[in-house]
Amino acid sequence: MAKTWYLTARMRTYPGTNENLFAGYPTCSRDDFYSFQATGKLLFDNGVEKCLPSEPQTVTGTWSVSANDTKISISHPYLGGAAGLAARGGTIQELTTQKLVIVQTDTVGTTLVLTTSTYQGK
Repeated sequence: MAKTWYLTARMRTYPGTNENLFAGYPTCSRDDFYSFQATGKLLFDNGVEKCLPSEPQTVTGTWSVSANDTKISISHPYLGGAAGLAARGGTIQELTTQKLVIVQTDTVGTTLVLTTSTYQGK
C-alpha cells in the first residue's frame, strides 16, 4: 500500500446508471498521483501538467486503514474541491502490488451510489 498510485478509472454506479467519471477528467488531472507513505503521510502531486499554474506541485495529507485493512480513510486539501482539509473513505475492494480499488458508498436521498476508484501502482 505504501507506494505511489495513479488514478486510472473512476465509475459512479446507481440503479440503472453507470457513469464513467474518469472519461470527463481533463488531461492535466490524469497525471496526478498519490504517494502513500508507511508513516501515514500522504503526498498528492499534481504531476507534470498542472491544471492551473497557481496550483502547488504537492499537498500533504494523511491516510490510514482499519477493519483488518479493508477500510481506508484519506484526508488532503484537494478532496471535494473545498478549501481546508477534506476527508474521503471507502472499502478496499482489491489491493495487489500493482492495483488498488476503493469503493466509496454514499446515499443520495434514498438512492445508494457507489463510486469505484481504480489506481495503478508505480
